Order: sequence, then C-alpha cells, then structure tokens
Amino acid sequence: SALMDWFKQEADFPDHHKDKPYLQDLFYIRGILRSKMSYVQPWIMSRLENAHLAGTPTDEIKEAARACYKWDDFDEWLTSKEPEAAA
Repeated sequence: SALMDWFKQEADFPDHHKDKPYLQDLFYIRGILRSKMSYVQPWIMSRLENAHLAGTPTDEIKEAARACYKWDDFDEWLTSKEPEAAA
C-alpha cells in the first residue's frame, strides 16, 4: 500500500538524511541531554545543528552534553558555539 511505502521511506534514516550525516549524532546528543536533565528546549535540534554547522565537531558537543547536568550550563556553552556568538 502507499502508506507502507511511505513508512518504509521515512523509516530509512540513513538514506533519508544522506545529505546531513551528522544528524544521527545530534539525535544521540539530544538523547543524552534528555536523560540527564529535567528540561531541554523543544528547539534543541536546530541549535545543535547551528553549532555544528558553525564548526563545532559533534564529538565536542557530545562531551559537553555528558559534562553538564543543568540546562543553564549546557545552554550557556551552546550559545558560545552558535554563529551569533562568534560574530
């Protein structure tokens, strides 16, 4: 059926996001934050992507996510890595 074809296409993450191979790491980082903190901004994925595209390696973002236990601490670190902060 068309619904099953659509589902198979959407579920095929690696092929579906082949133009953004770093997304898998960013979803993993979001999972780290969600498991450690009581609050994570709903728009965290766009902020993580902005920081990565501004030149921050995903491994560095992962380490920061592992090291922070409060949203405010991670938010401050992430803000320093986003393009607006670099300007």
